[in-house]
Amino acid sequence: MKQAASKFKIYTKENCSYCNLAKITLMEQGIDYEEVDLKDNAQAIAFLRLQNFRTVPQIYNGDEHIGGYDELRKYLQNGEKVHPRQSA
Repeated sequence: MKQAASKFKIYTKENCSYCNLAKITLMEQGIDYEEVDLKDNAQAIAFLRLQNFRTVPQIYNGDEHIGGYDELRKYLQNGEKVHPRQSA
């Protein structure tokens, strides 16, 4: 499987329903993503604090910040720069 040029990254925490919905949405669209769990991850927490984000999920496509779950849905509906998984 070829990796997409851009990579989705989701900052999450345990028992977060919107985090789970975002992951399900990406899976349904066939989009690879990296999950960054904030539990015991001081570096990820510091990164989000520097960006003034206080809620999760926070979703990125490469270096582009998308936002949370609602913004992800709008982003995907608009077909913004999404690179789904491709078979080799």
